[in-house]
Amino acid sequence: MNRIGIGFLLGLLVGATTVFADDLAFYGFGTTSNDWSSSDTDELSTAADMVKGPGISESWSGFHSSIGLPPRSFGFGLNDLPGTIDDAIDLGDYLSFTIDVLTNNIMMFTNISVDVRYKYAEGNGSVAVFSSVDGWASESDALGSITLTTSDGWKKLSIPLGTNYVKFLGPVEFRFYTRDSKGRADTGVHVDNVRLQGRAYPYPGLVITIF
Repeated sequence: MNRIGIGFLLGLLVGATTVFADDLAFYGFGTTSNDWSSSDTDELSTAADMVKGPGISESWSGFHSSIGLPPRSFGFGLNDLPGTIDDAIDLGDYLSFTIDVLTNNIMMFTNISVDVRYKYAEGNGSVAVFSSVDGWASESDALGSITLTTSDGWKKLSIPLGTNYVKFLGPVEFRFYTRDSKGRADTGVHVDNVRLQGRAYPYPGLVITIF
């Protein structure tokens, strides 16, 4: 190999950054009281507290051991009753969080996940996940969704994030919209353990490997 080729390879090795997936945001909603904060420890990004959309009336968060819920999870209480995810978008029936990166750094996302449970004996409920990258004009913009009945127990909705999520120098918002087939103000949908994985690292850098 000539010296030009060797120099090119050395440049790649010196400038390369291997990216491992960290928890950039994690929301467990507390153990004995409502907690909207993220418990991540990443030093190069900041995940803001979880917030409720204008269609959410109260948290319905508490102890639900009789139906297999963890000590504390978030249950959607609604001002209006969405029959579909598109209705939920129109009514503002969502939870959301925003993550930003510190100056002179860059962030990428590899996966977002949430645990979901439907508590009523009849009917079903859904959660759909959106981001500001792809928007939330309609259900077709969702990154992924899940529909459950009470017999399903807790299920994890895990969504790999693709090439649109590899380079961010500013804030990104994620939203979780919900609907209930029975049209109840308390939808019966509970969520827990919201987790966003990826990596924040100094900019500029060359990303060559993702684990």
